[in-house]
Amino acid sequence: MTKQDRQRYDMLIRVREFGAQHGQQFAENSAAPAAFAAVSAEIERLAALNITARNASEASRVAEKAAARRVLGDVLIRAGQTARVIARATPELTARVPTPLPLADQELITLARQFVERATPHVDRFAALGIQLADLDTGITAFEQAVHRRGKGRNERVQTRAQVEAAFTRAYDAVAILDVSVANGLASDPVALAVWKHGRRVPYARRSNTPTMPEAAETPEPTTGPEPVLPDATETSAAPAESDPGAAEAVA
Repeated sequence: MTKQDRQRYDMLIRVREFGAQHGQQFAENSAAPAAFAAVSAEIERLAALNITARNASEASRVAEKAAARRVLGDVLIRAGQTARVIARATPELTARVPTPLPLADQELITLARQFVERATPHVDRFAALGIQLADLDTGITAFEQAVHRRGKGRNERVQTRAQVEAAFTRAYDAVAILDVSVANGLASDPVALAVWKHGRRVPYARRSNTPTMPEAAETPEPTTGPEPVLPDATETSAAPAESDPGAAEAVA
């Protein structure tokens, strides 16, 4: 969960605890019990989604794919260098490895598979020089799997994020019902109302609004700054009249 998710989740936990402590104070026909049950259900769902999100995040990490790419690239480059040596005595060997290696994952996989296919007839020559084509096959498979897991993990993260937001939306709809139910059903219990208001509060919502308040208050301040300049403007407008020797000479 993100920090914002955790703060919203903690608020739902407090709402559930409030229901456990004060649920018996509501009338039998009140909508509060069903709303508390809905909040509890969404809490359980969010807890399960959090585990799913963690698994998806681990599967989509770049490090695993990057490590598999380095292993494959190292074996492939050494195999290409070996192929150039073998080709001096075996012109029919057409396996080549251009450098630098392709950046695109699928292009690298295609290049590696093409190399293995063309080098296989000369597998013994490669083995004699320390290159096992089976190791190259293993590296290709490992890299393909890492690419697949990363793509799958990213898709699962997107899906899980949408499910998390949907769960919070349903939970907040239930909390909105409880806002009214608590205010009306427990109007005669100021202590319970105070506990509800405190537990219902989400800290991040308050903090997000505070930075904008000083900015709105400070915007009129510049209008007070130019006021002392107004006399200067009148003085500057009068200055040309005082220093207009041409006009005085014309009168003379």
